Amino acid sequence: MAAALALGATITLAAPAEGATTLYASPSGTGTACSSAEPCALPTAVAAAPAGATVQLKAGTYPSVTVKGGHGTVSAPVTVTPAPGAAATLTTVTGQADYVTWSGVRVTAPFYLTGTGDTVTGAHLDGGGLFVRGTNATVTGSLFENGSSIDGIQVGGAYGVVIEGNTVRDYNQSTNNGMHADCIQIFDSANVVVRRNNLSNCYNSGLILSVGAGKGIYGVTIEDNFISGCIVTSASCGGGSSVDLREASTVGLVVRNNTIGAGSARLGTQPGTVADHNIVTYLSDCSVPLTNSVVASWNTKLCGASLPLLKSGGNKAGTVRFADAARNDLHLAAAADATVTPVTSAVPRAATDIDGDATSASIAGADTPKGTGTATAADTTPPKAAISSPASGTSVSGTITLVATASDNVGLTDVIFRAAGVTLGAGTRAPDGSYRLTAATGSFPKGTYALTAVARDAAGHYTTSAAVTLKLT
Repeated sequence: MAAALALGATITLAAPAEGATTLYASPSGTGTACSSAEPCALPTAVAAAPAGATVQLKAGTYPSVTVKGGHGTVSAPVTVTPAPGAAATLTTVTGQADYVTWSGVRVTAPFYLTGTGDTVTGAHLDGGGLFVRGTNATVTGSLFENGSSIDGIQVGGAYGVVIEGNTVRDYNQSTNNGMHADCIQIFDSANVVVRRNNLSNCYNSGLILSVGAGKGIYGVTIEDNFISGCIVTSASCGGGSSVDLREASTVGLVVRNNTIGAGSARLGTQPGTVADHNIVTYLSDCSVPLTNSVVASWNTKLCGASLPLLKSGGNKAGTVRFADAARNDLHLAAAADATVTPVTSAVPRAATDIDGDATSASIAGADTPKGTGTATAADTTPPKAAISSPASGTSVSGTITLVATASDNVGLTDVIFRAAGVTLGAGTRAPDGSYRLTAATGSFPKGTYALTAVARDAAGHYTTSAAVTLKLT
């Protein structure tokens, strides 16, 4: 029998036959039949799968693989999932195929998503971590745990990512590899939504924004999460921060309706940052732009015995009791602890809480007890955006001014400009209502580029404008 497909091997297959809806892979699979009786290697099965097909994983531990090709589409992705009753374990996977849904898989090593439109759902990453590097990825309903000196979810150089409804916990620093262990880390990325997750007991931070390669972070919405640092006192967790959002390159940061538990909360003071309807157990910063929030305690050495921000903005000081903080169950034990007298914020509160219940303007945090909130219409309307200058077909060089128009039914958070898959920067709103960015072209080789503007609202929706073509001379 031939050896299993090697990591990074290239597969060339004919177009898949119509009606081939289920294919089978096994750890030692060979050939191209990809049938239940003659399973093939996982990369072979994905490359052969037609749009909408399912690849079923037979039992066993799979070797490290790079998955390429495939025929999934945005409306009919290829699904990879264990066969019924099969105990299938993936080790290192580099997913380069587009529109693949990894459903119910168990992974014990690093998992890289580098394609477009990929989804991880109902997965169990046990000892491994997920590294999102692609475009329009979704991570939902999954459990990440037991990693050592690795991040649970790391979003880097990515665009259009949704991380929702996951539990990330127990990432320690026991391996001496020079890497920190965060529940979620984000860098060099744009348009990222982190919603309704339970993050706790990660050595360095529950959620951190980092400098990366210095390309900037644009448009991050963090809402309806339970987030703690170390909740178990042991050598495996070093008392890390609950959140660290201070990265100076961040533009368009929205932090709303979160309950931030054990550990220091460093919320950041970047221009345009909005932090509304949060509960913060321990605040390390003195001048964050909090509104309608409850702060239980703070750094009195830096901020003083009386925290100025608690005197305005609908904020208040007070102890908040939780259902079980030691397990990061930060549901309210008493709703009165989280009540505020709200003032108008730069963004609306989230429409629903971590459980999907209607929120209340007078209750801070990620949990609004069922029946106490008031149903509000969720913002489901994306913004509009268009490039107004330069005109398509223009030849440009040196430093140029980019101009876009944008609007939203509720309110815009930011407008960014992109070319060749790179975020150029965030536009500044001009007196005429347009958004403008001065950009240097020197780092791009001569050629033709598609320029787009991306408008984002506080709900995390974003719209990419029609592209204009610019010729760099």
